Amino acid sequence: MSNLLTMTNPWIAALSAIFLWWFSTGIILWRVRRADNEGHDAHLWSVLLGLPLLLAGIVGLMETLNDTSAVGAYLAFLSALAVWGWVELAFLSGVITGPNTSVCPAGATLPDRFLRAIGTILWHEVLLIALLAALVILSQDAANIFGLWTFAILFFARISAKLNLFFGVPRIHTEFLPRPLAHLASHFRRAPMNWVFPLSVTALSY
Repeated sequence: MSNLLTMTNPWIAALSAIFLWWFSTGIILWRVRRADNEGHDAHLWSVLLGLPLLLAGIVGLMETLNDTSAVGAYLAFLSALAVWGWVELAFLSGVITGPNTSVCPAGATLPDRFLRAIGTILWHEVLLIALLAALVILSQDAANIFGLWTFAILFFARISAKLNLFFGVPRIHTEFLPRPLAHLASHFRRAPMNWVFPLSVTALSY
């Protein structure tokens, strides 16, 4: 009973979510950085060996759709995080990115920059949209939609981050970009503020 009460405590749940998110992000960045130093096929093998993570996430999401317990909510969150994590690993490894792998010219106009930037991440975005749409369909009339909400929040937070990087932010840590995505840095812009930032922060606060 005490374990159940601990799991349903909103502060414990929030702290657990934050910890799991940052821990999983750190693991992915560590693996990608290792692959950068291990050879040409290391990134591809990282994605292939990570397929069980994707499969476990999909199965977990399916199995928790009608589980309204606290354990079901945690498992749905972890399952959505597993699916999201594999997609991000595939993106950062340069396996699922976009057709444009060239550096953005310095004098490119805003519309040209936007099209080029979309081209660098197109297949990644299409996959995320397809997964989100599938979750929306599967979660219809489901008792537990925690996995759907988790994936949706991560999706819109990611879109917000990409738009902010495109329009300009004060600090950009391009040193975290892995070798397959080195060209992405040319699509970022530095700026004190952009019009997307306050809108995205307000929207995500809700």
